[in-house]
Amino acid sequence: MALFDEVYNYIENNYKANEPIFLSELNISGIKAVSVRQQMKKLTEDGRLKRFDTGIYYIHKKSMFRSGSVLSVDEVVSIKYLVDGVNRCGYLGGILFANQLGLTTQVPGVYEVYTNKATTEYRETKLANLRVILRKPYCEINERKSMGYGVYSIVLLKGDNNLRHFIV
Repeated sequence: MALFDEVYNYIENNYKANEPIFLSELNISGIKAVSVRQQMKKLTEDGRLKRFDTGIYYIHKKSMFRSGSVLSVDEVVSIKYLVDGVNRCGYLGGILFANQLGLTTQVPGVYEVYTNKATTEYRETKLANLRVILRKPYCEINERKSMGYGVYSIVLLKGDNNLRHFIV
């Protein structure tokens, strides 16, 4: 079996359609990381995979549109920054969270993410031409705390920093 087919079979068996495949997390036993990257490029050129952004690929579903289905940015942000396997490790904050709660009709052009995976207090990055602001949370995030801190980030937007003592 060719290396090309071996990599594709591994991906097909371990990932569903429209599920993000992070190149950094792709470990295929017996194949070096350099070879995996080369095969991913060939699979993309062949049309078996689609490239979402640098290091992020997916198996596209057939749809009624010629281009096929497109991977959701929300899903990529969720898997990359908000969930670590099965454990919650982050939450969305700011205007985006307020919009999801229905508190505002503003649609933000920025994803503000508080995550345990953040290594610095503040970092801006791009994900598929969308600005993502990564922030270090005030304390360790888990499933129980994520909603409360999301609400707290909305309170900070309003400028009332006195509530911090009650939430932490």
